[in-house]
Formats: sequence, structure tokens, C-alpha cells
Amino acid sequence: MRVSEAPVRAGRGIAPMLAAATAWGLLGPVARFAMEDGVGPVAVALGRSVVAGAAFGLHAAITRPRRPPARDAAAMLLFGATGLAGMWAAFLVSVQAGGATLAAILLYTGPVWVGAVSWALGRERVSLRTLGALLLTVAGVATVVWSPGAEIPSPRPLALWSGLAAGMLFATHFLLAAPLVRRHGGATVFAYALPAAAVVLLPFSRLAVPSPTALLAILFVGVASTYLASLFFAWAVAHLSGIQAAVAATWEPVMAALAAAALWGERLHGIQAAGAVLVIAGVLLASGARQGEN
Repeated sequence: MRVSEAPVRAGRGIAPMLAAATAWGLLGPVARFAMEDGVGPVAVALGRSVVAGAAFGLHAAITRPRRPPARDAAAMLLFGATGLAGMWAAFLVSVQAGGATLAAILLYTGPVWVGAVSWALGRERVSLRTLGALLLTVAGVATVVWSPGAEIPSPRPLALWSGLAAGMLFATHFLLAAPLVRRHGGATVFAYALPAAAVVLLPFSRLAVPSPTALLAILFVGVASTYLASLFFAWAVAHLSGIQAAVAATWEPVMAALAAAALWGERLHGIQAAGAVLVIAGVLLASGARQGEN
């Protein structure tokens, strides 16, 4: 679906995109409970895909969506193997190797990749307003997660490369999955994508019986941070261009910082609050943009 076919205004898509970003933002702080109890990051990602895949399988069984053509089904499987499994694993590896702060910075290069690829392929006209929103949100994310006084570990090559890979793969949500969601609905796309993600993650996971705390954490990230977040994402991209959706999604690290402060006692600095304001300003700027606006 080309941008010219999308609804004229983006306002209706911003709220569900922010809801998705909020649910995604809770992922890291909640998943930490499982990792603190000895569950590896890839195993957490596998549990997330299994729980959410079961939820979407039940969803599809109830709603009985029309089966997609083979070409689109293959694209959904590809998204699951790369944009879900690859991104989740790369992000959590980056967290382990270099800390959540650096991983979040690199993950949220995603909107930049979305804008660059969309412009290069001629999918979207990047207006001055949208470019300004993109710059505001990227600056805000960097300020929130990498501000003076924050504890930032010395970056290791593995942390840098895996975090950058996560950011590139995050872009597939908006470049690959969004057009499929618009054509077939979110339940169909994720019902195909999540089993593919689980198949890719399984060989790299060390399976063990999780503790009750770890199990609850995995159930939460599977239901709230994956199933519900994906439904909100699907609703949002029906009303947003890829770049606008990517800009709105940058609320996620702000939410993650707030949740980490509440659950793990991580201190927020005054300049981080300023970064959150920049993110909100960018989201508001994007929400008022018209498709194709110069």
C-alpha cells in the first residue's frame, strides 16, 4: 500500500501507536525479572514468541481471517524470522554485552532507517515537517537514554554491532509488516510471523523450567508487550505512514526509562525529562502532518 492511499490525517493512528510503544517499553524492565532468575535473553524471546503466537493462533481461529496469497504468506514468515526473532535476539544480546542504555540508542536508529529506505524507494515524500519530527524524536531518545550522569558501560564490539542490527531489523515493522497488516490485518500477519520467530529462536535457546517469577514475566511480555502491542501496532499503521509510525514508536524508550525507574530504582536525571519532552513534541508534530505534505 502506497502512502497516497492512506488516510489523509495521522491523528487517529498516534494514540494506538503510543499504546503499542508503551507496551513495548515495559518489555525490558519486566523481562529483567526473568533474566535475573537465570533465563537467558534468547530463551525469554522464545517464550515471548510462543505465548504471543498461541494468543494470535486463538485470535485467528475465532475471527477466521481469509488466507493470504502465497507471496504475502512468505513475506509474513520472513518478517517473523528477521523482524521479530532477529530483532529480539539482537537487542537482548546488545543489552547483555553493553547495557540497556547503549542498546536502546542503537535500537532507535530504526526510524532513521525507515525514513532513508522509504525515501530511497520512493514510497514516501519526506516533508520538512516529518523530517523535523524525526530529528526531534531521535534527539529526544538520545537524551533520555544517554544523558550526563547516566551509567554507561564501555561499549564492546558485540554490543555495538548487535544493537545496530536490532535497529535495522526494527525498521522491518514499518517497511515490511505494515503493508501486510494493511492488506490482511494484524492477527493474520502475526499468526504467521510468530511461529516462524519461534522456529528460528529455538536452536539458540537453553531451555529450563522457569521460576514462578520468571514465568509470570514471560507471560506478561508475551501477552502485553507482544500480543496486545501488536494489535495496537496494526491499528496504528492503518492510519499512519511508515515514517510517522516509526516516529511515534520512539515513545518506547521513554516509557522504558520510566518503568525501569519505578521497578528497579534507576534514577532519572533532569535532562532526561527534557528528552522526553522532545519525543512528545516530535510525536505531536508527526500526528498533525498530512500525507505528502511539503
